[in-house]
Amino acid sequence: RIDRVERISEESLPKVETVMDVCRASGKFLRVLYLKNFTGVRDLHVEQITQACPLLKEISLSGNLSITDQSLFHISEFCRGVEKISLKYCWLITDLGVQKLVSMCKKIKLLSLMALQITSKSLTMLNTLPNLEVLDLRACLKLAKLPERLSSRTKRLLLSGCVNLAVGEVEKCISICKTTLEVVDLNGLGEQISKEVIRMLFTECPNMEKISIAGCQILHLE
Repeated sequence: RIDRVERISEESLPKVETVMDVCRASGKFLRVLYLKNFTGVRDLHVEQITQACPLLKEISLSGNLSITDQSLFHISEFCRGVEKISLKYCWLITDLGVQKLVSMCKKIKLLSLMALQITSKSLTMLNTLPNLEVLDLRACLKLAKLPERLSSRTKRLLLSGCVNLAVGEVEKCISICKTTLEVVDLNGLGEQISKEVIRMLFTECPNMEKISIAGCQILHLE
């Protein structure tokens, strides 16, 4: 007999077959699914898990190189109440999958798209996520533009390594959510960081706790 659980992680269940068995047994009781760098996870597994466990709140598929947009389609169909989702280094995911996820899962609070081969098309609907608190776009090298609008609850904005952002995009994005920001990571952006960005970060962000700006060329105010 397999006991029902609320949380599954790669440390507790090292084999895909065991994960699947526990998911089927847990069903609607399962809330957290962490399968970071989990060898053997495929879109078919995600489909079966999301069908069996529709009340998942947190999903991490980071580092699973076989995961494609199909997995996001399954999450969008069966787990619309998901609040935290991490897709770091899932290199086969495209704009199409992210757009579908954002359009269907409106309760997302944390969205990590680190190092994905996505473009600015993926971000066009982020303003429809009213609860978004954490946006991780680190090392998304194809991004040229940032969202026109973000949730008024955005607390963490992680953009380090987005070296192809157009000049002015960071300034625009910071100005949108400066009153709620607590953590900003702009490491390595260089010329994309203007004096106005630095001024806003240090003088207009009352809740700011951490600013990372290593590699930025303009680090002083006039």
